[in-house]
Amino acid sequence: MGMDATLLQAIQDETKDRKAADDALRGTVDALRNDAIESSIVGTYAFSGPVVCLNSSTGFNADLTPKASTSPTASAVISQLTGISYGTRTFNADGNGHVDVTTQSIITPSIFYTSTGGVGIGFNNSTPPNPSGGVSVAVQGADFTWKIEDGKLTITEDTVNGTFTQGNRVGWSVVNTGLPRGVGVLGKDLRTIALTTEDVQVETTTQSPGPGQTGTPSTNFRICARERILRKL
Repeated sequence: MGMDATLLQAIQDETKDRKAADDALRGTVDALRNDAIESSIVGTYAFSGPVVCLNSSTGFNADLTPKASTSPTASAVISQLTGISYGTRTFNADGNGHVDVTTQSIITPSIFYTSTGGVGIGFNNSTPPNPSGGVSVAVQGADFTWKIEDGKLTITEDTVNGTFTQGNRVGWSVVNTGLPRGVGVLGKDLRTIALTTEDVQVETTTQSPGPGQTGTPSTNFRICARERILRKL
């Protein structure tokens, strides 16, 4: 017995409609997948991550321990900084870029060591009974260069400049120099980058009074560990 012509036509029409719908859905999925996959890291990423530093007023030895004081009039002053940094990092197509970063820091009370073996807790401005340590916020920015080799991102960013916006040195400038290169692992879709410091390196931080302010500029040495997670905007 032959199939009714009307029923056969209905089945054929439904098969055709289903195929068209499947093709349309497949095209939509492919388009979304292509939109999600970046062709490069050029663009702006938001980031956040921790920073931990060991500060030493006298610098560091070759084995990365703080140097002892050799002067009877100047102590070795040691403290630790723990903070969180966040901001944006923009990668330009020419291999250059710019970063804007805000860092909220907690600094432990400092310990001083004299050349004659004396040890004590430091004071702010060297005037008791104001204890050392505290909290600060610094807003900074820097230009950098970047490149990708063998799937690894490297960022060279030697100097970062900025100003304290909170803490006991509001308005003072803060300049960090000698930063180690950053090394990044790229996510498969290039929308996420895990970034950290390439090596242990002694940095220098200089703090100076702002216009119309009084105070003595200070220079400190530090070794820091940083981690950043970048997400493309």
